[in-house]
Amino acid sequence: MKILYVAASPVPSKAANSVHVVKMAQALAHNGHQVELMVPVPLAKLGHLDVPVYEFYGVDNNFRFTQKALWPTKLGVLFYALQATIKAYLSGASFIFTRCLPTAFVATSLGIKTLYERHSDFGAERVLNRRLYAWLARSPKHLGTVVVSQALKENFHEEFSVPSEKVIVAADGSDPLPSLTMLCPFEKPEGRLTAGYIGHLYKGRGIEIIAAMAQRCPAIDFHIVGGTPEDIVYWTGELAGISNLYLHGHVPHAKTKEYLVNFDMVLAPYQKKVAVAGGGHTERWMSPLKIFEYMSSGKPLICSDMPVLHEVLRDSDNCILCPPEDVDSWVTAANNLATNKELGRRLATKALDDFMTHYTWRERSKRIIAVISNQL
Repeated sequence: MKILYVAASPVPSKAANSVHVVKMAQALAHNGHQVELMVPVPLAKLGHLDVPVYEFYGVDNNFRFTQKALWPTKLGVLFYALQATIKAYLSGASFIFTRCLPTAFVATSLGIKTLYERHSDFGAERVLNRRLYAWLARSPKHLGTVVVSQALKENFHEEFSVPSEKVIVAADGSDPLPSLTMLCPFEKPEGRLTAGYIGHLYKGRGIEIIAAMAQRCPAIDFHIVGGTPEDIVYWTGELAGISNLYLHGHVPHAKTKEYLVNFDMVLAPYQKKVAVAGGGHTERWMSPLKIFEYMSSGKPLICSDMPVLHEVLRDSDNCILCPPEDVDSWVTAANNLATNKELGRRLATKALDDFMTHYTWRERSKRIIAVISNQL
């Protein structure tokens, strides 16, 4: 099958959605499809990349990577969508797969089969976006909408009356980690345990919880990987004096596995309001990449007890779930893992088994294509 995969935002970038589209492009290609990933770039940067894309994300060069100009205007967005539609037509693509609503709308309007992916509701977005999606959902060229949680599927069914079979639930994913040992990219004194966090430092990501844990768990070193230079300046000031907490800043996604395999436990302290890039909140629908990367690491996970995450995580089975703002629970969980190695091994083994069975990118892409294959 020939698939034109159209991104809604630039690649490469530090945003999680760029990781998602690159990993899915690789996975679709691994599953035997001919894939071209088309991404938008400002006209001034067209044809220029700061870093090699395949190397930056640690992926195989098994899909074609194409940049198209995007002017930061409404007409520019429509022109980008039109370029994608023309490319799909001329290349004989079986369908367009995209997280870009204007692209999905234009493509289906011009007779190109399109699979749309959405990771949030339409919330406070413009009425126009709701109308575009309502039209898209009724189009005979709409193969379906991929969402990342059952909760989000129910929202689309209730708000837009999209038939259940046209909304495909596919949680986010990750790639399996290499089994070989990797050199530790940070200082790890012998005899000390490490707890790690990898991700952005937006509001609602729980950095305050990690700081409180570090102060109350002096026998454990806490490492935070991620954040913009501005984030690091801010948090360096806020966390000054906590000697067992280390800020590493942003590292290329391909390098994060070197940290993961050297942590002893991993942390996902999401709060009740979880901010995302570009504004807005996603706590009701989220399926964070971080969760699946953590599950792939073979390390025990402590995570916030958020209702939507119950679709993947189960307390005392494949993780430890703690109330988001209850520092005492987080401290108790970390200390339990530090003293009860068997508990950590059991949780980590089950999480890894669940991940390999359900949540690799290859499994995700295979499941999505299987659902729409009868329409192609």
